[in-house]
Amino acid sequence: CPPAAVIGHGMGQPKSLSERPYANHCEIWTGGEGCKWFADRGKGQLPCFANLQDAIFDEYIVAHFLGWIGKSLIFRHAGAAWINSIVFEFVEMSFEHWMPNFAECWWDHIILDVMVCNLCGIILGHMLMSWLKVKEYRWMNVSQYKTPIGKAKRVLSQLTPESWDSFNWHALESPKRLLAVLLVFVCVLIVDFSTFALKYILWVPPRNPLNTYRLIIWCFLGMLSVREFYEYCDNPQVKRLGHHAWLGAMILFTECLVWSKFVRESNEFTAPMPQKVMVSWMLFGLLCSSWCYYHFRIVPARYRTEKRH
Repeated sequence: CPPAAVIGHGMGQPKSLSERPYANHCEIWTGGEGCKWFADRGKGQLPCFANLQDAIFDEYIVAHFLGWIGKSLIFRHAGAAWINSIVFEFVEMSFEHWMPNFAECWWDHIILDVMVCNLCGIILGHMLMSWLKVKEYRWMNVSQYKTPIGKAKRVLSQLTPESWDSFNWHALESPKRLLAVLLVFVCVLIVDFSTFALKYILWVPPRNPLNTYRLIIWCFLGMLSVREFYEYCDNPQVKRLGHHAWLGAMILFTECLVWSKFVRESNEFTAPMPQKVMVSWMLFGLLCSSWCYYHFRIVPARYRTEKRH
């Protein structure tokens, strides 16, 4: 078994976490005369966009793309997934003073992440959801499948939702629905933040398979948990949350406890929040609160007054 495939390889060794900085060189054009758009540096070719080329061939590009395929299957709503992807970029910029890995160039945040990887992942995820929506499920016993591939497909189908209908969250229907959607948003953002926080605090190398296994488990659990939460919010006949939603909430809470404990013991995350970040989030919260008051209080009152006259 190669060392890179061992779960515990390189863990607990701070010197092994030599993560590449992403905000040191943000120049787009780096070439000169005779440069190549996509250069083969092994042959001594000069790239015209060296920094951009390095970012495109980085491992996190694939992670972003595959991650948003999974999240589009969790949200089942293109708008909700798109908004969540944009908000997480602001979360990265807000906490880059704690985790240098969050610091990226402007074109990395806007173009590569939001406009390319996240958007393509969301589109492909919805195409996959459209295919799964018409897929016929055969809920036979595992032993009734004759081939190993058939048995594996049956086991995987057990870990996925029974149906793949798209969600219509109706976030602006009422304050209660808006809070429900915001709760899902916050939980997904915390899962993403915990991915980097656990890796940073526990000294887990970026390429350690433990990171990948955790994300795969969260992808399947997230699909089931959000489905149950959506049914609880949308279906009046559902009176309580399903066990997958409770399980996801407990795992999320436990992960936060783990990195919070080691943050305190290792004296990490002690740098104060930059003032511009605090002011920006306060203004954002004030604008959102003002808009919610206008949408849910002033507009209905005006409508009732006009209807009365």
